Amino acid sequence: MASVLEGCTPWPREFVDRYWAAGHWRGTTLDNLLRGWALQYGPRTALVQGDTRITYAHLNRRVDRRAAGFRLRGIRPGMRVVVQLPNVTEFVVTVLALMRAGAVPALCPLAQPADTLPETVRVTQAVGYVGPAAHADGEDRTAEVADIAARWPFLRRVFTLPAPGGAALTRERVTVASVAPGALRRWLDALPGSGADNRSLRLVQTGGEPLDRATAGRVGAELGCPLQEVHGGPEGPLVLTRPSGDPLTARGRLLSPDDEVRVVDANGADVPDGTRGALLARGPYTPRGYYRAPDHDRRRFTPDGWFRTGDLVRRAPEGSLERAGRAEGAGAGRA
Repeated sequence: MASVLEGCTPWPREFVDRYWAAGHWRGTTLDNLLRGWALQYGPRTALVQGDTRITYAHLNRRVDRRAAGFRLRGIRPGMRVVVQLPNVTEFVVTVLALMRAGAVPALCPLAQPADTLPETVRVTQAVGYVGPAAHADGEDRTAEVADIAARWPFLRRVFTLPAPGGAALTRERVTVASVAPGALRRWLDALPGSGADNRSLRLVQTGGEPLDRATAGRVGAELGCPLQEVHGGPEGPLVLTRPSGDPLTARGRLLSPDDEVRVVDANGADVPDGTRGALLARGPYTPRGYYRAPDHDRRRFTPDGWFRTGDLVRRAPEGSLERAGRAEGAGAGRA
C-alpha cells in the first residue's frame, strides 16, 4: 500500500483491511486505468469536445507527452500543482499527466470565491498552477497569478491554456447526462423550440445543489427518461435516489455497502428511525480528515472517525435516507 501524503489523515488499520478485503480498494490508480483502457479500447472514442474527438490510445499518448513536459519544467514526484480548469478535454489530460509524473493535482473549481485560489496554493504549498489564460469575460489572469506567486514564492511554474471551444449534446447521441440543477432547468425551458432530438437519453443525473420539486417533475414528461438525484458533498457519503422511483421524493440509498451512517441529536445520541437528526458518516471513500487542517478536523470529525456532514436527514427502517435540511451553522455547501 502506498504511503499517505504528509498532512493527510490515514484510515485505521482495521478499516484499511476491511476495504481491501471487500474490493473497494484495489491499488489501481487513474493513470494505470487509462493505460489499460488504451490497450483494450484503443480506437474507441474517449472524449469529445466540440468537433474534437480523442480516442483512448490518443488520450494515453497526449498524457504521456504532457507528463514529459511537466518533468522537463521541474515538476517532481510528490509536488503539488493546483489545477483550475473548466470541464474540457485539457482538464482530463492535465490531471492524468500530473499523476503520471508523480505529482499531486490539487483541484480548485473556477466558480470559487476569489480568495480560494491563493489559500489553496498556501495550504498545499503548490509549486505549479495550471489554469485558463483569461477569465470568462476575457480579462487576463496573468497578473492575478503573478501576485499569488509573489506572496507564496514556492509557486514557481505557471501553465495557462486558451479558452475551450463549444460542445454538442444531441449529435453524440448521449445516453446518460449529469448536469447541475440550474443547467437542467435551462435545458427544459429551451427544449420546446430547440428541435433537439433527445430520444437517446436513458438517464439524467443531477446534484450539486437541491433540485426544486417542480423541475424534478418535468424531467420524465419532457425528456422522456428517468431522473436520478445524487446527494452529498466532496467528502461523502453519496446518496442516490432510485431512477425508477418517484421523482418528487428526496429519499435515496447510500452508494457503497460499506458506507456507515448514524443519525444523531444535538448531543450526539442516536435517534430512532423516522426522526430528524444530523447525519454522521464514514466509509471507503469518505476521508478521515482534511489536508493540513487539524482545527477544522476537530469540528467536523468525531474522535472515532465519524464525519459530521452538516446534513439533516430521516432514516427509514430499510436504510434509505430522506433529506430534511441543513444543520444550523453548517452552511449550504452540500447537495
